[in-house]
Amino acid sequence: MQKDSKKVTYMFSNLIGFLETNIIEGTASQEENTLYEDYKLFGTIDKKSYTYKNLVHKYLKSNY
Repeated sequence: MQKDSKKVTYMFSNLIGFLETNIIEGTASQEENTLYEDYKLFGTIDKKSYTYKNLVHKYLKSNY
């Protein structure tokens, strides 16, 4: 169980890095910018949101 928790944390931190890279490069959508701003303000992300699920899908398809 502990090992799975580490995988989730690792993937989440990579996902945040992927999102930050997209924002810096100017390729992030407005919804992704809002998702990141909410993460910075509140420290959480709504993992049930369409934007988050779409971001995960883009991350998994990327070479990041």
